[in-house]
Amino acid sequence: MPDNLDDEFQRYMLRLRHMWNIDASTNLTTEYYRISDDKRKVDTNADFLRDYFYREYETDMQPKSYVLFTHALSNSSINMLIEKRINRWYDNTLEKLPEVSFDLPNQRIGESLFYFNNQSKFSNLAYKYTAPSPLDDDVVRFDSYNQLTRPVKFMFIEMSPYTGIRNTFYSKNIDGNSIPPRSVFYTGIDMSTKFYRIFNVKEEFLGIDINSLRHIINPRVKYAYIHEPTVSPATLQWFDDIDSINGDNRFTLELENKLQTKREDIPVDLAIFRISSDYVMYSKANGLSKGQNRFMDFLFDLELMPYSWLRMEADATYDHRQDYFKTVNLDNWLNLGNGRSFGLGHRYERAGGKELTSSLIWPINPKWSLRIYERYQFGTGGTRHKGFAQQEYTVTRDMHCGILDISFGINRKDDGRTEKAVWFIFNLKMFKESEFDYAQNYHPPKLLQ
Repeated sequence: MPDNLDDEFQRYMLRLRHMWNIDASTNLTTEYYRISDDKRKVDTNADFLRDYFYREYETDMQPKSYVLFTHALSNSSINMLIEKRINRWYDNTLEKLPEVSFDLPNQRIGESLFYFNNQSKFSNLAYKYTAPSPLDDDVVRFDSYNQLTRPVKFMFIEMSPYTGIRNTFYSKNIDGNSIPPRSVFYTGIDMSTKFYRIFNVKEEFLGIDINSLRHIINPRVKYAYIHEPTVSPATLQWFDDIDSINGDNRFTLELENKLQTKREDIPVDLAIFRISSDYVMYSKANGLSKGQNRFMDFLFDLELMPYSWLRMEADATYDHRQDYFKTVNLDNWLNLGNGRSFGLGHRYERAGGKELTSSLIWPINPKWSLRIYERYQFGTGGTRHKGFAQQEYTVTRDMHCGILDISFGINRKDDGRTEKAVWFIFNLKMFKESEFDYAQNYHPPKLLQ
C-alpha cells in the first residue's frame, strides 16, 4: 500500500438498473453507475471495477449511465438514448443529451423488386475529458443514410447490388465555424453461393455419432465503394464512426467450409472453418493511397462441436506482409452435466505475452457449490510478469431466499505487488435478473454464452 494512503479508505460502486415494459411495443431501460475510489488519489492505476468485478471490467472498463427509450412501429422503430458522465474521473467520455434515432429496415417498394432502408439519427453530443480539464467538445448533428437494394439471382449466385447516400448536418466544424452539409455516396454488391455434397456415412467414431455427412462450401465476395465526402473529416470533430467516414474502395473475400451430420433427423454442425481478408484498392481511412492495392490481414476462425458436451474454438489474425501471427486464441468448453463445467483457454498476442485461463464450476450438493478461476501468464510482454496473474476461489451457499457467495481472490499487479481480498456477496433470488456479474470466470465459446 502506498505510504501516503491511510490504512482505511473508501472504495465503492453503486449500480441501479430498471427495465419497464410500458406496453407490447414500448420499453424503457435505465442504468446508473457510481464508482468512488479513494485509492486513485495516490495510485492512478487503481481500478475498483477491475479489482472486484473483473468480468464486468472485461466487457466495459468504464460502464456508462444511460436512459434508453424504445418504441417499435409496424415496420420500423424509434429510439431515444440519454448518456451522461457520472464519474468525473472517466477520460474521453462521450455524452449524448439526447440521441434520437429512426430505423427503417429493408422494405419492399410496392410490387417492384427494389428494397429501401433508412437510418436517421439526431444527436446532441459532448466529449468530456478527465476533470478538471477545460477541454470539452460538443456539436449538434443530424445524420441520415438511405439505401436502395435490388436482390437478384444469376444462375447459382445470389447477388445484392446497392447504392446509398448519406447526408449529415453539423452545427459547427472543428474551429467552431458554420459548415455546409456533408454528402457521401455509397455503392457495392454482395455475392454468395453454396455448394454441397452428401457422403453416405453411418458409423460411430470415437464416440461421435455420424449419420451421413454433408460438406457445405460457402464462398462470399463483397465489394464496397465509398466516395470521398464533400466535407473532409479533418475539418470535423470526431465523436464516432460517422465523423471519420472517408473514401474507401475494397473487396472482402470470405470462404466458409461447414461439416454437418444428422441426429434424430435434425442437422447438427460438426465443424465450421472460415477464412477472410480485405483486398483494399484505396482507403483514406487506413492511410493507404491509390495504387497500393493489397490484401490486409488474414482472419481465421475454427469451430468444432464433436460432442454435445464439448465445444472447441480457435481464431487467429495473420499478417502476411510480415509473415507472423498477430493473435491466436484457443478455447475449450466442457459441459459435464448437472451444473458442472470446465473451461480452458489460451491467449497469444505478439509482443504482448500469452496466458492460460481456466474455470471450474462444481456443485457439491443441492446447497453448496464450488467455483475456481485462475489466469496464468506465460510470456513477459511489457510490464507483465510470469506466473499467476489472478486466482479466485468461491464457495456458494443456496439459502432458499437468496444465494451467498464467499470469495477469496489473489491479484498480482503489473508492478509485481500482490493483493489479497475476501468478500461476501448476497443476492436475493427475487432480484436474480439484476444481480452483479461479480465472479471471475472463463469466457465460454460464443455459441454457449
